[in-house]
Amino acid sequence: MLNKTDKRLVVQIIKKSPDLMNILKAIAQLNLPRGVLTAGSIRNTVWQVLSHQPIN
Repeated sequence: MLNKTDKRLVVQIIKKSPDLMNILKAIAQLNLPRGVLTAGSIRNTVWQVLSHQPIN
């Protein structure tokens, strides 16, 4: 379980990634079951930031 600091860091990473935000908005418009694509998109971006890899 994430603590409040971890949650804030994840939210900050998401908000600082315009490409991810665009992806999340597009996914939301598809009305797919919750979490189908968003979880992987968020996990990949957060992992790349935390492991100092370029976000692509």
